[in-house]
Amino acid sequence: MDINCDLGEYERLSEAHKDAEVMPYITACNIACGGHAGNEETMQHSVQLAQDNGVAIGAHPSYPDPAHFGRRSMMLPETQLFAVLTEQIVALKKISEKQGAALRHVKPHGALYNDAADDLRIAKVVVAVIKSLDENLTLCGQAHSALAEAAQMADLPFVAEGFVDRRYLSRHRLVPRAHPDALIDELAEQIKQAENLINKQGLYGQNGEWLSVQCQTLCLHGDQPNALATAKALHRLVNQHPSEQTSVS
Repeated sequence: MDINCDLGEYERLSEAHKDAEVMPYITACNIACGGHAGNEETMQHSVQLAQDNGVAIGAHPSYPDPAHFGRRSMMLPETQLFAVLTEQIVALKKISEKQGAALRHVKPHGALYNDAADDLRIAKVVVAVIKSLDENLTLCGQAHSALAEAAQMADLPFVAEGFVDRRYLSRHRLVPRAHPDALIDELAEQIKQAENLINKQGLYGQNGEWLSVQCQTLCLHGDQPNALATAKALHRLVNQHPSEQTSVS
């Protein structure tokens, strides 16, 4: 079971210390590439951190919306969405290759992630962008989603993810961040959700309903206050449960 984390979500290297702390305990990182956060300098730094720790490098593109951190849906024409996502992924791909590293996967961010989980039209644009750049890239996204369906239709490698620090609605979607109960803050509850995803292939939704979730990677958010403690605990847990499933790394 992989552990992935969204990183590089800042504009100044003075904010990079949390990423450096988490890196040794994850297997894959999703690096912000200018849509909601990040710039050339932060991308270079994140790539180097990943190289130093043997962590698989992924692009974390989003709607072009830094003012709202990419967490607001944008009704972009398909051609415009294709262009902005291409620009972001190519930026990180070039930086990675220049530093002697390979881009392994792509994971959409924020509102784009959620929209692509529900809207097959948007999901197909994301898949088309990746296919146009490198058919060997893996797409990482919500388990049981339109994005998974679009990847399957296009014969694009897909890794389904489950979240350890987010609560779920009854239809395999995340509780919106605007809801006060969206995030799981307590470490014990985060690890319990991870244990359920690993051992029982599911979790309990917000209303207490059991949801079957088939995933191959667990996501934790680097901006959570206890991200380091979560990463360490997940690392211990996953190493107790080796898996032969497909991974982004």
